[in-house]
Amino acid sequence: MAKDGLEALKLAKDKIFDLILSDLHMPLMEGDELIKNIRNKVEYKHTPFLFLSGDSNKDTWLKNLNAGADDFILKPFDPEILLSKVQANLKKFALRKEITKAYKKRNLSAENGAIILFKNKDYNLNINTKNIISTVIEAYDEQSMEEALKDKNIWLILIDENAGWIFNHISKLRELNTEIASLIFIISNENSSNNLKDYCKYGASNFIIKHDVPNIIESQINSFISRENLIKMKYFASVKSAANNSFIKFEYYTIFAAKAFDFNIIHQPYESIPGGDFYEIFNIDEQSQMIVVGDVMGKKWDAWFFVSSYISYIRSLIKLLINQRYTDVVRHPAKLLENLNKFIYKDAQLSEIFTTLSILYLDEKNSLLRISSAGAQKPMFYDGLNVKTLNIIGTLMGIIEDVDYQELEIKFEKNYKLLLFTDGYNEASNQKTGEMLDNYDVLKSFEANIHKKNLSAKDIENHLIKENNIKYFDDDRTMLIINGR
Repeated sequence: MAKDGLEALKLAKDKIFDLILSDLHMPLMEGDELIKNIRNKVEYKHTPFLFLSGDSNKDTWLKNLNAGADDFILKPFDPEILLSKVQANLKKFALRKEITKAYKKRNLSAENGAIILFKNKDYNLNINTKNIISTVIEAYDEQSMEEALKDKNIWLILIDENAGWIFNHISKLRELNTEIASLIFIISNENSSNNLKDYCKYGASNFIIKHDVPNIIESQINSFISRENLIKMKYFASVKSAANNSFIKFEYYTIFAAKAFDFNIIHQPYESIPGGDFYEIFNIDEQSQMIVVGDVMGKKWDAWFFVSSYISYIRSLIKLLINQRYTDVVRHPAKLLENLNKFIYKDAQLSEIFTTLSILYLDEKNSLLRISSAGAQKPMFYDGLNVKTLNIIGTLMGIIEDVDYQELEIKFEKNYKLLLFTDGYNEASNQKTGEMLDNYDVLKSFEANIHKKNLSAKDIENHLIKENNIKYFDDDRTMLIINGR
């Protein structure tokens, strides 16, 4: 608990918090200054930040949302509403950390992986680490063990038999070894069968015999790494094969042109293996369409297995509403989200998987666009003069049963443009600086291409890649651009 903004900054420096809840108006430092300072810290770039205030002025809230706040709660507030928003943001933040960690660990390249060698600091194992095809991280005590296992793409764990200290921390090693990297013990020829049995109890999957001949141990380690790589390649090939035979498929590039709008979509799964991103285009009638863009969030490719369920829910609900002539719900994305959210909340499996969803309704006859969002990236809009971020926010699907989603209606005139994208873009990494991109980088690429009459998602993506030194994207990505005609 901090009594003012300056004290809050000091606390944030000394300790890492999973969520920040702040008054808007405070002594010594106002809320907008606090959020700017917080967001400038790398470790707080994505930490949920919620404001509390009795100030209902729209411009005030827009200013602070644009500064980096995730949500606001007006005073006086219902404690249950506050609790639900805090829980929803904590869940989303926890999942983001899990996903970020998983993406770091799912690269197949041995050069980007690492192996850990547990040994005594002063003992020479006769290993030249320069000959190993992966990075070797050496650990000599409990602290260096924890650091070595933290957020690394670990291929193998090597344990020297003389590193007696590690045997006092085997249970902790198992707890931290979340990716279940193989444990390989480096032993001498003189080891008794009883010692080998003890090593097996500790979880040894194999052994390397010490040799006086140079390069022998290095060759054995490289052989183990190559085998691990082969196993992973076979696993990914199986996932890819299953995806190719699935009835759920999305075009990588889609173009649609009509009287009042034209739009195009880029959809690119990570490493060409389907993940959690999905989109769907529905023709409501001859003069209106609906576009749905979603991201099922889960570890690695687990999310892909739930995409078909979400698509089925959405298709079934829309068809039902159209057939029953509930056109008011179909033509209003917020109402559609509210109905869909109730279904997902009651589904035992889907309610455990977090999903962002954006729904757009396009009315050709009246040149109208309506948009609503459930936890998705904020869309960007060009009104013929300026580019701005639309503060459409909403709770992730399936967390709370009854949610009132916001809806924004835009009279979409000629030269207007709307950009929608998933987090595969703003969470890519700059290969030169190592820093993760953010929404502002996407905004700059949007602005740089805004003069183009028939702006495409490819234009924005190419600019983003070039300006931010993106060598590769490590997540699924989907981008939609709508042009007024």
